[in-house]
Amino acid sequence: MKKYKIKKKRGFVILALLALIIVAGCFFLLNLLLGNKGYDDQSSFEKYAKKYQDSFDGDRQVGKEKYSVKFGTPLSTAVSYPETDHKITSDTIKGLIDPKVESFELKYGNLPKEEQAALLIGYESYKTPHDAIGIAIHEKQVVNASKDNRKTPVDTVKAMNFSTKSGLSIPAGRILKGDWQKVVKEKLSGKVKDDSKLNKADISNFVMTDKGLKFFFNAGEVADKKDGVQSVEISYDDLKDFVRKDIGSRVIDPSKPMVALTYDDGPGDRTTEELLDLFEKEGVVCTFYELGKNVQEVQGGKDLLKRELDLGCEIGTHSWNHPDLTTLSDGQVKEQATKSIAAIKDATGQNPTTFRAPYGNGNNKISKIFGLPGINWTVDTLDWKTRNKESIISQVKKFSNLDGQIVLMHSIYPPTVEASKELVPWLKQQGYQLVTVSELLEYKYKETPKPIYYGYTFTNLNQGSKKTGQ
Repeated sequence: MKKYKIKKKRGFVILALLALIIVAGCFFLLNLLLGNKGYDDQSSFEKYAKKYQDSFDGDRQVGKEKYSVKFGTPLSTAVSYPETDHKITSDTIKGLIDPKVESFELKYGNLPKEEQAALLIGYESYKTPHDAIGIAIHEKQVVNASKDNRKTPVDTVKAMNFSTKSGLSIPAGRILKGDWQKVVKEKLSGKVKDDSKLNKADISNFVMTDKGLKFFFNAGEVADKKDGVQSVEISYDDLKDFVRKDIGSRVIDPSKPMVALTYDDGPGDRTTEELLDLFEKEGVVCTFYELGKNVQEVQGGKDLLKRELDLGCEIGTHSWNHPDLTTLSDGQVKEQATKSIAAIKDATGQNPTTFRAPYGNGNNKISKIFGLPGINWTVDTLDWKTRNKESIISQVKKFSNLDGQIVLMHSIYPPTVEASKELVPWLKQQGYQLVTVSELLEYKYKETPKPIYYGYTFTNLNQGSKKTGQ
């Protein structure tokens, strides 16, 4: 009798296990058929896209959703993004998304009709305790989505933070201060799948939320690519000694005159430090076009760049070692771009925002290789030639109207520093707002910077020399 009961008990266990396996199998097949089978018409593509849109572990606290979905063969797209109350913010977001759609259509438009390529774009958005909002744009591209050999060539997030006062994007250096890169990596350690990859990961790719900073890592960055995008949130309390108190507070009045001071060829050792002392004292900003070689080789170069960002200045690249880019092969230009951008990112945790071609010699092809807007100048102080304080000042003051102008100087010359000590307070007295190059484009010319070569013509002022600057 005991043996019978034992066998009966074992039979129930086996039946229960079999039932569990069958249920799990059915669930798997159902999920495979309904959730991952892909799509074959407008209705099924909308469901397919919605599943992606609902998969983000985040909120939508800011902005009115703009959504468009289009099924086709071979291309299908589903794009969702926020339209905010600030036009500059909305234009920046749209300026990021439109090229993604164009690039996708160009790349996969010639696929055979029996194949599939889907572009899925969604977002998270957050209110914050500061004068800022955080927005993360998710992008996923899936090729042959309903087939066994489907691929995901793109699975990324672009995290951005915007001032609620100015509408402009806020770089990482205007959100965090001090040696924040080191601290953030320590906080992230043990919270990502592969800590060994953190040193090469982009830790400036974060959004501010209502609770803290949410760091995003693209597929393959800190985990296997198949694991997709990864995210980790660190509270404001855990970063309290490194979060700035004036985030998003700077305001620019588009109705008032503005000018952008720019400094090439740095960082210089003592000269750049003196300029930063001046900007901090006067409460103004500028744009530095730094040489990657100098960032690495000048003593304290990395610290100087961190301080530039801490003060709200903009950092662009001026190439690796100042060649005439128009005389180089595409491969050599690519090397100049890659090395210089890497040096700046290594120093600051973020990429440069624009680039200036040495000698002002650039074109759209070079801008495309750099992947950055190419910016020249409209006022050449000739400081590279005269090395004379009074001459530098006179070159600026001879312009009766500096509104909307970009002034070329170099941060490596002591006379330029001395001239700046007079020019900065004088410009303020004349009623000019001192802004960065990107701010000038946004506010004065209503242009969200794109990776094209603006050169000298974007202002339509046609002032300044064409090939004399260095």
